[in-house]
Amino acid sequence: MKISKDRQSVVETTYQLYVDNQQGEPALYEERNEEDPLLFLYGTGAFLPKFEEALDGLDEGQEFDFKIACDDAYGDYDEKKTDWLPIEIFEVDGKVDMEMLQEGRILPMIGPDGDRVMAEILTVKKDKVEMDFNHPLSGYDLIFKGKILSVRMATKEEIEHGHAHPGGSCDH
Repeated sequence: MKISKDRQSVVETTYQLYVDNQQGEPALYEERNEEDPLLFLYGTGAFLPKFEEALDGLDEGQEFDFKIACDDAYGDYDEKKTDWLPIEIFEVDGKVDMEMLQEGRILPMIGPDGDRVMAEILTVKKDKVEMDFNHPLSGYDLIFKGKILSVRMATKEEIEHGHAHPGGSCDH
């Protein structure tokens, strides 16, 4: 069965994701192998549109190798998406956990629109913390190399839930 934009199907795939910043060899960022493949409901918009578009028409056993330009992925790195926050917002039970506030650490935050976002700690000062709200892959072209392991029709339950279920049955 081929992956098709005309129907929702469950796709199981392996892949290697490389980031390419045009400054040398692309670097491996993430890998999903046969022991831990990606299982997802195709056509829900949960992934980058260009990712799903590149898989359209592929069948079980087919390999893929494609590049998604930065502009079609997570966009350019935006300096305006960094901000200094008062250290008090990191208080738990009246104390700031300085162990948690380590530069480079990624923390879940609530954005201005109420959505959960991930942000990286850039700098910690006595009274404030500089956070980076850019997606970690902002500024990079993405290169995907992989293989389609299986494709099947999505069940009614998977379509209603908006995600794939291993074996087609819900376990949550």
